[in-house]
Amino acid sequence: MKLHFFNPGHEAAVSNGSPFYFAPANVRLMQRELAFLPAWYAQSNDFVLVGNDFDFSFFENLKNNFQNLPQPISFDQNYILNLHNKKTSFEHLEAALWGISPAAINFFEKIKTENEIDLQIGQWKNEFTALCSRQTANECLIFLKKKIPQIAVAVPQFVNSMQTLENVINNYKGMLIAKNPFSSSGRGVLRIDAKNFSRASAQIIHGWLRRQGSVCIEPMYNKILDFAMEFHCQENENVDFVGYSLFQTDKKCAYNGNILDSQKNIEKIICQYIDIELLEKIKIEIRFFLKEKYIKYSGFIGVDMLIYISENQCFIYPCVEINMRANMGIVAINFVEKYLFTGKKGRFTINFCKNEGEIFAKHLQMTKQFTPRFVEGKLREGYLPLCPINASSKYWAYVVVD
Repeated sequence: MKLHFFNPGHEAAVSNGSPFYFAPANVRLMQRELAFLPAWYAQSNDFVLVGNDFDFSFFENLKNNFQNLPQPISFDQNYILNLHNKKTSFEHLEAALWGISPAAINFFEKIKTENEIDLQIGQWKNEFTALCSRQTANECLIFLKKKIPQIAVAVPQFVNSMQTLENVINNYKGMLIAKNPFSSSGRGVLRIDAKNFSRASAQIIHGWLRRQGSVCIEPMYNKILDFAMEFHCQENENVDFVGYSLFQTDKKCAYNGNILDSQKNIEKIICQYIDIELLEKIKIEIRFFLKEKYIKYSGFIGVDMLIYISENQCFIYPCVEINMRANMGIVAINFVEKYLFTGKKGRFTINFCKNEGEIFAKHLQMTKQFTPRFVEGKLREGYLPLCPINASSKYWAYVVVD
């Protein structure tokens, strides 16, 4: 049995390195309000850690249609577990983190000590820090370009001073993308117009350089499709391909949501733009790279990719970033496999609204407009929130099935 824990902002915790790292308020809010997300990829006999304000009636209602959902278990400010007035044995539990970091490990050590339970916790290894950085994604891209000549994308540059950055900008005429080395899912990403490098952009990048020592710079491509290959690693063993994740981002490259569809159909969509043989070759080589590079890591890995167009021809960027953690693609793939009625399609979305009551109002409207219908323990059509919603909610995870 596993004890799952949703800890977003994983890369920032890794960059900080302290077991006592305290995430920003918005990240802590997301963690609390979307704590139940791992339930959608966990096994039925697992547990999912949630806050002591979790609405257990939400879970009981879900169980009416999804019998195999894992049990939520709350913890209080003293790290004491509470299974909502139910008794169970916690023997031989394994901590399953969204993303491993010294802070997350420290959190589970407190859970283990305060509850006096047999809890297996992964160990932090110093090499994990580099593996969570965009530098390792760069290494993977260089590796792939050597193995597969069809890959035409330029390797991003890492600069460690404002002077070097300005030299790069002055030698380029189009749009550029600057990326914080320890960031993901569209965070820590900044568009730069080489013809008009603003003072505000310079200040942002200066802050990144001060905190992390370098910045990743690359051209902005004419993107037409975002997707990822999802893998699962087992320390000192194999790397398994989990599936394709087809997702969407906004103009700032921030994650918006995933398409819910069969793996066969998602592969067809990707292969409208590139040959299946090239896609398979990339998959094989990435598995080899991950097996060698992430040999001491156990857990999910997502490799983000994109299709871009240049001179009326489609190309693949096969390693935009590597996420050494679970991700929304894993949630989407497992939801389709376990809880979506066969042959149906939909969308999985994560939204944020800063005004209290706004999400709750939309939730009530969606509930009336898209009444869910369940057949044989699976969602056939309609709207379904994946985490509890109340009048003060600011984060919203939900699916809509056509």
